[in-house]
Amino acid sequence: MSAGDLFHGQLIASLSRGESILNIFNTVGYNYIAAGNHDFNYGLDRLKEIESQAKFKILVSNLVDKETGANIFLPYEIKKINGVKVGIFGLSTPETLAKTSGRKSLEGTEFLPPIETAKKIVKKLKSQGCKIIIAITHLGLDDATLYENRSNSLAENVPEIDLIIDGHSHTELKNGLEVNNTLIAQTGEHGNNIGVVELKLKKRGKKYVGLEKKAYLIKMSEQQDILPDENVLNVVEEENKKIEEFTLEKIGEIGFELDGKREHVRTVETNFFDLLTDAILEKTKSDLVILNGGTIRDSIQAGEITVGDIYKSLQFENTIITQNISGREILKALEYGVSQYPNVFGGNLQLGGIKFKFDPNKKAGERIYDICFLDSGKKFDLDKEYNLATTKFTFEGGDGYDMFTKNESYEEHESIQEMLIEYIKNHDLEKYCEVQNRIVVQEQKIEQVSEPENEIKNKNDENLKNVS
Repeated sequence: MSAGDLFHGQLIASLSRGESILNIFNTVGYNYIAAGNHDFNYGLDRLKEIESQAKFKILVSNLVDKETGANIFLPYEIKKINGVKVGIFGLSTPETLAKTSGRKSLEGTEFLPPIETAKKIVKKLKSQGCKIIIAITHLGLDDATLYENRSNSLAENVPEIDLIIDGHSHTELKNGLEVNNTLIAQTGEHGNNIGVVELKLKKRGKKYVGLEKKAYLIKMSEQQDILPDENVLNVVEEENKKIEEFTLEKIGEIGFELDGKREHVRTVETNFFDLLTDAILEKTKSDLVILNGGTIRDSIQAGEITVGDIYKSLQFENTIITQNISGREILKALEYGVSQYPNVFGGNLQLGGIKFKFDPNKKAGERIYDICFLDSGKKFDLDKEYNLATTKFTFEGGDGYDMFTKNESYEEHESIQEMLIEYIKNHDLEKYCEVQNRIVVQEQKIEQVSEPENEIKNKNDENLKNVS
C-alpha cells in the first residue's frame, strides 16, 4: 500500500507525467494507493488515465461529483486474506484544492469531510462482515492542517479503524503511533524507509477475540547487501535512460550555492528566488513577480548547472501566468505572503521587480511599508493597475492566494523551468551570490518626518526670502 504523492515530485516522474512511476509500481506489485494532493498536478483526467493502466487500485472515498454525489474513484474494497474479510478504504486531503497545480480540473467535484465520510464507510464495511478495517489516507499529522483533516483526529473520532496507513506530512513514525485503538503508520518520504505492519487476529473457536498490531521501519540506507529485484531494476534503468541525455545538458556554472532549503524558502528571501523571479520578469516583461516559497524544492550546489538540476529544484509542472491587477489586490497578496513570518509557510512570499519593508511586530495585514520598484525607485501606487506574473498554482489560489483568482483575463506563458534555463544560459549569475534584500524585515518602523518639523522648515524658508 502507498499513501500517495507518487506520480509527481522528481524529474523521472514529471517528464512522462507519471507514466514512469506507473510502470515501476506496476512491476513492484502494489495493491492499493490513496491519491495524494500532488497526484492531481497533471489534472484529474490524467490521474484517471493512469488509473485505467494501473495494476493496483486507487482508493478515494471522499472525492465526489458535486451534482450527483457519485464517487470519482473506487471508495473501498473488501479483500479476503486467510479467510478473513479485510475492509480497505482511501481518503484524500481536502487541502488538495489549495495544494495542487491541477485544481482547475477538479471543478465540479468536492472533497467531503474525512471523518464523516469514514464513519459511513466503516459502517458499510462492518455490515458486510469485515473483521479488520484499514484506511489508506493522505491526511498527515501536521499541526498546520485543520484538526478535522488530520489522521490523528480521524483515529480519535472513528475508533473502529484498526490501521491507518498515512502520508502528506512526511512524518517518520519508527513504531507507528497509537491513538485510542487505532495504529497510525507513516514512513517519512522519498523511499527512505519501507514501512511494515504486522496484524495478528486472535480466534477462540469461531469467534474473533482480539487484534495485535505492530509497526516498524526498514531503513533503506542500511540495506546495501540486499540484491535488487531484476524486473524492477530493468524498468528503473529503462526509465532513467529516457531522461539521462536531457538532464545532463550543461546550461551554466556558479561558484556558490543557490539556496532552496525548505526551511529558508518558506521563511525568508533567498538568492535562488531572486534569480528565478528575475528570469520570469525578463521573459514576461511584467511589472512584478510574486511566487510562493513552496515553488522551489531543492538547492543547486556550486559548480556546473544542468537541466536536471533545474527540474530537481522546480519539481512542479507550472506555467507562468500574467494578468493586470490593481495595486490594492497586490498589496493584499504581499501582506498575506508575510502574514505567517517567522513560521515556516509554503505560501511565504518571494518577490521580483519591487522591494519593501515590513514590521513583524505589527498585526498581520498591516505589516508592509515603503514599497517601491527596483529599477526606477518609483513608489508603488495602490490606485494603479500593474502587470503581475505568478505561477499557475498561485494564480488559481494555491497556498491561499485567492486574491488572484478573480481575474478572468490573463495570458499563459511557457513553463517556469524553461524560463529559468533560458535566463541562466544568457546571464552572468555572479550578482546572485548574495540575497538582494528585496524583502527587508524591520523590527521597528522608522517614523516619517513629523508635521511640526515641516512647519519649522517652511518658516525658515520664509525667513530666508525675507532676508533676501
